[in-house]
Amino acid sequence: VLLVNDLPDTYSRERDARAGCRPFFAARAALCAKPGATAGAWGGCGAQRKRAVTETLILVAAGAGMLAGVLLTFIPIIPGTVIVWGVGIVAAVALGFTRITPAAALAMSAVMLVSETRELWLPLFGVKVGGIGCRTSLGALFGGLIGAIVIPVPVLNALLGTVLGAVLVEMLVVRERGRPLRAGGTAAALFAVGYIIEIVSVFVIVAIFHVSVAATQ
Repeated sequence: VLLVNDLPDTYSRERDARAGCRPFFAARAALCAKPGATAGAWGGCGAQRKRAVTETLILVAAGAGMLAGVLLTFIPIIPGTVIVWGVGIVAAVALGFTRITPAAALAMSAVMLVSETRELWLPLFGVKVGGIGCRTSLGALFGGLIGAIVIPVPVLNALLGTVLGAVLVEMLVVRERGRPLRAGGTAAALFAVGYIIEIVSVFVIVAIFHVSVAATQ
């Protein structure tokens, strides 16, 4: 009689225990529902969790690297486009092109190439790169580097250094009236246009990266 009377209580306890475990089983099912996970096996779920953590760490590191690249872009002598692109490609390879798709990697590479070869295609759009020789170009380059180091004003330091370097080389080597000013103007125009292209390219690469990550969640 006692055993019979205890049966309802036993069934009640089992029912309550199952009800209490429902959130536990629901969480496990959600964790194992992703492709590649072994449903119902904690080993498969553990591997899936490890992959998810690794993926998150790689994406966070890539985001930090891209942020650093964006900030470094505002120092004109540093190729921010190449840095941001390199971070994106390394992250894509590390994740097996699952979160950063091959199409996104190709798009980032195309933007980087367009930015870094701007001196070749800018003349097609009417930007004059002529009027300065090889020595003047080198003078503008070294002037920009020295200006970026010596003058404590971001962006303006490299611009002033570039212009002064071109003008000084023209004055010392060519010695034609009016030629140094023309060379300085050309160097300033090239610097300004190239710097704008560099900044725009960096943000486009960052946007492609984040769009691909968001689209592959």
